[in-house]
Order: sequence, then C-alpha cells, then structure tokens
Amino acid sequence: MRRTEGRADPAHSASQDRAGEAGAGSAGSKVSADAPAPRRKPVVVSLRERALRILVRREYSRLELRRRLLEHAASEEELDALLDTLEQKKQLSDQRYAESRARVLGRKYSSARIGQELRRQGVGDADMAQAMHDARAADLQRARTIWQRKFGSRPSFGLNDDGSNNASNDASSDRTNNTAAERARQIRFLQSRGFSFDIIRQVIAGSADFDADANTYADGDAQ
Repeated sequence: MRRTEGRADPAHSASQDRAGEAGAGSAGSKVSADAPAPRRKPVVVSLRERALRILVRREYSRLELRRRLLEHAASEEELDALLDTLEQKKQLSDQRYAESRARVLGRKYSSARIGQELRRQGVGDADMAQAMHDARAADLQRARTIWQRKFGSRPSFGLNDDGSNNASNDASSDRTNNTAAERARQIRFLQSRGFSFDIIRQVIAGSADFDADANTYADGDAQ
C-alpha cells in the first residue's frame, strides 16, 4: 500500500482555495457597505425656473413675484430683465392677477377693499380696470351674501307684528335695546368688510333708526 502522508490532496486544496476566495469576497462586500455614500452635487435652480415654479401655483403680480425672487437673484438688473421677459411671453400679467385676486377677495370683501389690496401689490389702474368694474357691479349682491352667511336674518327693529312700538313696556324696551345693539353689530361687521353705508342700508333695510345707528357705530369694530 502506497503512503499518502506528506502529499497534498488536490481536491482538498481546491476546496480551501475556493473558501479563501469566498471569504475575501465577503470582506470586500463589508468594506464596501461601510464606506460613506458619495455626496450628491447640489441641484442648481435657475432664476427663471424658480419663477416659473412659483407662477404655476397661481397668478402673481409683478411686484409680488419680484419680492419672492429678489433674494435669489444675482442682481436687481437680472431680476428685472427676467420679469420683463415673462411679461412679454404672457407668463406674468398684472391684469390676470387682478382678475384672479378680485374673485378670491370677492368672497369676503367689498370692491373698495379689493382695490386697496390690488394697489398694495403694485397693480396699476389700467390693469385692474375690468376687475374693479366687475367687483363694483357685484357689491350689493356680495354684501347680501356675506351678511346672510354671517347673520341669516335682519334685526326685528323692536316692533310688534302689528307695527306698534313697545317702548312703553319694560320687557319690550329691553328687546328694543337688544335689537338696536344687534343692528349696530351688523352695521359694524359690514363696515369692516369695506362696504359703504349706501350698500349697508340696502342690506339692512326697514329701520327708521338706521342712519342714527350707522353714525353712532361708524368707527366701531366688527364683533
């Protein structure tokens, strides 16, 4: 019988080599997993792209958009040139902004308040002309809608169903005083929304004391 001591077994050696390679591969994977992820380069957004991202959300006036972009512009000259280009391409329009903003504000305020807001945002008379014409035409209906949503009914003005005055009765006098206070509260509320006395008079009609209450509470705040 031949002796095998001291002689390497080829199959065993090959198995060991494969195990060694596998171990090295695992170690390499571990090192790779522990290595820090490569840093991503910051995304550079151009001033024009930033402006278009803002405009896609809603309409802006030129002044309002300028305020939003000023801190991102390299210079005011660069920003103004971009705004000029956006206006030339009809991507920026004070007229469209005025019409859009007037519709939104019209749910809560009078044409006078709408005009104040548009001017505050730098919109000129020419660009707001149509929006303001429509807003003024709808003032009475707008006031009635806002009033109806807030109060739902006119004060009873302290009168019985037959129209007789109850001032001689203490309980009726209290009701009359409460009604006057409620009437004044409604007047103040509509004033706070920017409506004129003429509009308020048409909304809260039917009281001989209306003008006196209107003058008394003209400077009051809405409650």
